[in-house]
Amino acid sequence: MSEIKRQSILASLYSYVGIILGGINTVLLFPAALTTDQFGLVSWVLMIASGVSVFARLGIPQITIKYFPYFKTEEKDHSGFLSFALLIPFIGAVIGTLILVLFKSGIVSFYGKDSSLELINTFYFLLVPLLFFDIFFNVFNAYTTSLNKASVIIFFRDLFVRLCITILLLLCWFKLLDFEPFIYLYISVYGLQSIGVMGYLYKNGQLKLNWNLSKIKMYGIEMMKYGAFALLSGGATFMTNYIDKMMVSVMDKNELSALAIFNVFSYLGIVIMVPTKSIVQVTLPTVATAWKDNDLGAIDNIYKKTALMQLVIGFGLFIVVMANLDNFISLLFAVKGDNSYALGKNVALFIGLARLIDGATGVNGTIILTSKYYRYDLLFMLMLIGLSVVSNYYLIQNFGMTGAAIATCVVAAVYNIIKFLFVKYKFGLQPFSINTVKTILVGIGVLTLNYILPDLNIHFVFDVIYRTLILGLLYGGLVYYLNLSPDITKLINQIIGKVKSKF
Repeated sequence: MSEIKRQSILASLYSYVGIILGGINTVLLFPAALTTDQFGLVSWVLMIASGVSVFARLGIPQITIKYFPYFKTEEKDHSGFLSFALLIPFIGAVIGTLILVLFKSGIVSFYGKDSSLELINTFYFLLVPLLFFDIFFNVFNAYTTSLNKASVIIFFRDLFVRLCITILLLLCWFKLLDFEPFIYLYISVYGLQSIGVMGYLYKNGQLKLNWNLSKIKMYGIEMMKYGAFALLSGGATFMTNYIDKMMVSVMDKNELSALAIFNVFSYLGIVIMVPTKSIVQVTLPTVATAWKDNDLGAIDNIYKKTALMQLVIGFGLFIVVMANLDNFISLLFAVKGDNSYALGKNVALFIGLARLIDGATGVNGTIILTSKYYRYDLLFMLMLIGLSVVSNYYLIQNFGMTGAAIATCVVAAVYNIIKFLFVKYKFGLQPFSINTVKTILVGIGVLTLNYILPDLNIHFVFDVIYRTLILGLLYGGLVYYLNLSPDITKLINQIIGKVKSKF
């Protein structure tokens, strides 16, 4: 577990610095530097390219996570696995490009209406390079993660990209860069992250390409079957994660502007999800190896520890976000000069709850996907796509973008309940303990205190500091005093010990 902990710490550090930069970009620089339509276009291009990419990868990232342990060698050529892992998605990228070109008119007419049509039509071609960038970064992501170097990927994905975007947005804000060159450079940043990962792999001797196909032939049929299910499952996952945004951009009367506003408040949910993303990234290869060794005890240990750690950290972040929502609205007003973003306030609540549920139920999805029952995940996802479409359609019609957030929360709860029950029934594993209940009660109690605290009417910045300090210190103190997460308590004690040793 020492390597997992080291990678988790590095991954969390990069993620949190990236989250800070991403927060500055999303809540300050994007609204200040771009119009809501322009911001919505940037979000739309990423969403569509990512959607096509999920299918064009042909399941290779998931195959890499599951089967790479069987190919890994000390000589670092890994039995030709990387050559195979790059060739197959390249074929998928060509097919994806043809789809984007051939179906351009249908895609543009479906999403582009009224004010959105001209923007989407003008920059539609940027989907092609972004598609290639996204496909190959995800392949290198899985490969580097399987080498137990997840922190490298998280550095390039969460820190490097966001820092570059920060610089570009500042140039736009100070009128040194127009929107057209901005979006070209913005797309290029995603190419640079893949080049950066390739440079790291080359430096460490892990970028060896060869065509030793003996093991590929040995596991080929098995990998193709797994890849087919992973492809469908990945597509289903994308639909579940993005269907709210896709339907908001089509059904909400504000179109691309609505997508921009929804993205701003959805980002607050991503803040709560940071520990989940980092921990899942690091534990993926370990769980896959544990299944290979048939070590159910190791999987159970990871399942319990990650669920508790994600709940404890996630609830703390949820408290801070919810306590400062009104202050967040005030910040957007100060930056934008109007209340156009205030429409998305309730989005943060329901997206935040959805992400908290994801974290609290642990790595149940990872356990299923790396086990022999991986096919069931696809079945669960297909059921939830139907639920997502129906719930989003009904709720967006009645409540606009807030309805989309409510639908996301409902879908997250249903999906995680299904996965929890499946893992419990098939493997006899469950992630909860008495500390789970204690954490929820402590979190609710501290959050309730927020609505008792008087408002500081001096300036919203002082109110942010005041609420965050009181609620954060109270929650953190109770977590430590009650030892809600032994791993977190141990880490705090180590930090305290190091500080004391220097004085």
